[in-house]
Amino acid sequence: MGKPLTDADGNVREVTSEDFKQFRPVSEVDPELYAGVKYDGCSGGMSRVWRFLFRKNPPWEGCCDAHDQPYARGGTAQERRQADIELMCCVAKGGHPVWAFAMYVAVRIWGVPWLLTPWRWGFEKRYVDSWRYED
Repeated sequence: MGKPLTDADGNVREVTSEDFKQFRPVSEVDPELYAGVKYDGCSGGMSRVWRFLFRKNPPWEGCCDAHDQPYARGGTAQERRQADIELMCCVAKGGHPVWAFAMYVAVRIWGVPWLLTPWRWGFEKRYVDSWRYED
């Protein structure tokens, strides 16, 4: 998944311009790992709102598809935070830093595994198997 955005102690570190250059979706690094994941663009209506306003797909839709890969599988709280930071970096790298921050805040609030949403952390698992983070 590219270079983690954490320091040696596991604390989230400041994002740098080098991080933007290093971003590569997991689908490019290991295409087989998420071959069965279904992508819906940006969940929560972000893609629909953009299409309504501008009559075209949002320029960051590929970032959302890449973000769906780890979200489908689920995992630890740290893996979720890493996926969310990578989404923010990808969108900002595309020239949309305000949207990037808004999306980061939205996924941190609404992407938790215990909500019954189709975009929750671990969404490809049954809800009873995905309502909490893995250890």
